[in-house]
Amino acid sequence: MRSLLVCALLLWSASALAEPTTPPPKTPEHPTATPDHPTDHPTEHPTGTEHPAATPERPAATAPTATPNRSMVADFTLSTLKGETVKLSDFKGKVVVISFWASWCKPCKQELQHLDKMARTRTADMVLLAVNTDDPSTRSEARKYIRRKKIKCQVPLDPDGQVMADLNPRGSLPFSVYIDRKGGLHSTHDGFASGDEVKIQKLVDTLIAEK
Repeated sequence: MRSLLVCALLLWSASALAEPTTPPPKTPEHPTATPDHPTDHPTEHPTGTEHPAATPERPAATAPTATPNRSMVADFTLSTLKGETVKLSDFKGKVVVISFWASWCKPCKQELQHLDKMARTRTADMVLLAVNTDDPSTRSEARKYIRRKKIKCQVPLDPDGQVMADLNPRGSLPFSVYIDRKGGLHSTHDGFASGDEVKIQKLVDTLIAEK
């Protein structure tokens, strides 16, 4: 009996030793972090000085464009808002500035005020002709503006657009023409921005100094 018991214990010990021991799964010390947001989301860029909002720029001041040869400006005769008649050749011997404008054009009116002020202090040497391009439906607005701002220069009308076609074929507004004492076309100026009045005044005084 004892021999059987000893044999059984030996068999159990042998089977226990032969059975492989499987180690428990090892838990990683630092588990891989799962991103809070999927990787296909676009990367956000913080708002800052890298992409400042665009600021509208004011038009830059420009100088009048000189013509290569001072060709003689064709004579013309126009009626004014007051019913008077003006003829370009009557002003030969003076510097003539022709400003094309309309009552609905804000930069036109800004330029006209500067030119009119300039002409008032140079009456012996300069003439300003503010050629109005309003059609009959808005011409009353031009009259009101001239009266309200106390514009002193002559305001000719160009109803058939002939003078505009000769001197300002593109029909730009505002558009000013600078004619020397002899009737030659010196330069033109397209548009108006703050600072242009300084360049225009310098040009006019240069033409006045030519005798």
